[in-house]
Amino acid sequence: MYRKISVISVTCLLLVMAAGCIKNDIPYPRRLGKITAFEVQGQIGKAVVDSVARTVSVDVADTVDLALVRLVRFEVSDGTAVSPSPDSLAVLDLTEPFEFVLSTYPGQNYLWTVTAEYAEEQAPGVDAWATVAYVKDVLPSVQGTPGIRWRKADSDQWQETTDLKLSGDSASVVLRGLTPATAYVYRMYAADKEGPEVSFTTEEARQMPNMSFDEWNITGGIVYPNADQGENAWWDSGNTGARLGGKVPTSQETEFLAVPGEGKSAVRMETVNAIIAMAGGNIFSGSFGSIQGLGAEVFFGRPFDTRPLRLTGYYSYEPQVINNVKAPQNVPLPFDASTIMGRMDRCCIFVYVTDWDGPFRVNTTEHVYLDVNDPHVIGYGQLVDSVGTGGEYRQFTVDIKYRSHRKPTYCAVVAVASQYADFFTGGIGSLMYADEFAFEYDGEAVWEEGYR
Repeated sequence: MYRKISVISVTCLLLVMAAGCIKNDIPYPRRLGKITAFEVQGQIGKAVVDSVARTVSVDVADTVDLALVRLVRFEVSDGTAVSPSPDSLAVLDLTEPFEFVLSTYPGQNYLWTVTAEYAEEQAPGVDAWATVAYVKDVLPSVQGTPGIRWRKADSDQWQETTDLKLSGDSASVVLRGLTPATAYVYRMYAADKEGPEVSFTTEEARQMPNMSFDEWNITGGIVYPNADQGENAWWDSGNTGARLGGKVPTSQETEFLAVPGEGKSAVRMETVNAIIAMAGGNIFSGSFGSIQGLGAEVFFGRPFDTRPLRLTGYYSYEPQVINNVKAPQNVPLPFDASTIMGRMDRCCIFVYVTDWDGPFRVNTTEHVYLDVNDPHVIGYGQLVDSVGTGGEYRQFTVDIKYRSHRKPTYCAVVAVASQYADFFTGGIGSLMYADEFAFEYDGEAVWEEGYR
């Protein structure tokens, strides 16, 4: 019995000693750093991501400046760090291949290269706005001085220009000073040769209903800036949500007006404490959905298929110090929640021209907000004021900066007394008035930096 125990003990001892001498040569698992999604503004089609070659290639519209390409979406595999950080890049210079280093633990680095090219030449055609037309067509000949002639379809008086931008056997030109909602024809020519006659019709110079804010109604005890809540319902506010606190942050103003006269009104917007939550007085093209917990569901935008160049109007603003900061946790904010208390509040007027499939659903409880980097935003403009207007109306003009020649389907115009009201942050008592809004169509589009 004793001998068996000794043999077993010696065997165990040898195994323990051997184990102490074993070297751990098992390598760490190789975790590839991958780009899983990539998108830039002005992109045509999906990015081509090659995980073997570690490359990303994108095609962009010819309106994009390759030296100033705005990054919209950049996603990588889990546990992957990126250098340079996409969050630190406002724009990319893609005139040459751009390199990112993706790093995974422990110390595994992967070099990825991003390239961009203009999409293949678009088919000849004309993009007609209200007062300008962007024409691109094939020349009838490469010999002789090229030009273009155009006229109204019901007129025999031609205009012409030789100020064309040439590219091979094609030419592009901007026809200016056109009349909205009017049929035109044009012909390209080179020397004594003419191309076929091409027809186009300019867009209407449309306005939104009740942009003067003169028409109001009360339905179900709620004040609305429309003639009625039937077929004329175009504008809405947060009054539906704020009434639970017995407040009316948005109301009709009949005395303090930018343009006085019989039947004239303006809109009065005040940031109030509605007991449940702060409510910023606002007005927007769209409709209020429903109360969602402490927040609300709102639908921004109304159908609109023309491209205005500017939003004009009048506003008055008296800001208060920001004394209400109840921003949600773990949500990206457009401000520093730890330092914004005590600063002056800011009003905001903005316009989005988009190709949404329907109104944009904002839900402050689910933290779904409007985003200017939404790829469906074709053009946008905004006015922000933290100083105020000294108790008087101030006339304003906001250029709408365009990113694309795409035709719009929706337009959202919004005015709010506290810019960060969606994040329950603002100054109680901040007071804003708005009056006589209008769209302007004369001139050429203003293009956002990086587009043309």
